[in-house]
Amino acid sequence: MTKKLIVLASGSPRRIDILTDLALDFIIRASDEDEIVKDAMTPPDVVLELARAKAERVLFLLEHEPTEAEEEKLDQADQLIILAADTIVVFDQKILGKPKDVPDACKMLASLAGNMHVVFTGVQVIHLGKQAGEKRWHVLERMSDVDESRVFFDPLTSEEIEAYVATGEPMDKAGSYAVHGIGSFMVAKIDGCHTNVIGLPVPKTIKMLRKAGIKVMGK
Repeated sequence: MTKKLIVLASGSPRRIDILTDLALDFIIRASDEDEIVKDAMTPPDVVLELARAKAERVLFLLEHEPTEAEEEKLDQADQLIILAADTIVVFDQKILGKPKDVPDACKMLASLAGNMHVVFTGVQVIHLGKQAGEKRWHVLERMSDVDESRVFFDPLTSEEIEAYVATGEPMDKAGSYAVHGIGSFMVAKIDGCHTNVIGLPVPKTIKMLRKAGIKVMGK
């Protein structure tokens, strides 16, 4: 029986929770890749490229700098599935990253208030295999996809924005909010995949994992 090892190339608590909720057995090895965005790239190209870079970096780390625990699991596995993702928020044709400080978070939320913005997530899967008795991995398949959701915010007062920022939740989030947390009070509606806005589009991720031979949700 083929032993498959899933590696989540992210330390994001939201992505960890999603894979855990899907009852998947996986390990975590976050990428230390710098997120460099080229101005000429479209938002879908940006998230696909960043997800690809994260997955490739984690593959390199597993091959050349594995921890003792990782090395043990890699030795036991016949196939390796590296899953990486990147999410950006786009408003008025500008990419909104994580806020630099409290004033920056307030400024972002004030611009999003009463308006629609778009969330893009790129997903990359590298499916690898190896021969019995070998340690060297070879690529069986690379898969990637991108999802897009439109998010509509209710109008917000400055008091609401300041109170939300004071919770600390926005400070490590792209666009300065978390749709699955306290920030949900600002969201009027979402057109598209809800989990895409959280950071990992579940339907597209499941399709890729199943293609790599991973049984997800009974199938």
